Amino acid sequence: MCRGFIWSKNNDKAGIHYASWELLCRPKIEGGRGMFSASLRVGPLCAKFAWNFLTKLNSLLNLILKAKYGDDVWSGTVKQCCSPTWKIITMGAVFLKKVVRWEVSNGNSIKWLQDT
Repeated sequence: MCRGFIWSKNNDKAGIHYASWELLCRPKIEGGRGMFSASLRVGPLCAKFAWNFLTKLNSLLNLILKAKYGDDVWSGTVKQCCSPTWKIITMGAVFLKKVVRWEVSNGNSIKWLQDT
């Protein structure tokens, strides 16, 4: 059905039916095809992966990545030579930074020069 919408013109003639991605992502009621944009869902998935990295401290993945790259996922800067997994985690941390709040209990572990 979507193939016919994109590749068929009027009267079932072959040709490309030019449609913007925004049009295809609209609900069918509004004249679109009800498709979803995968690029809009990447951020939350990366954030979930980063959250698991930050909360499951004894996981094998966490131990390996911390040994190789350290635990600074909040900076958002990634070198080209880093693994795709580390890039996804840092991208997710940037997404998480907007919604995560710091909790200060006794203040002993706060490094105010580095955490600004």
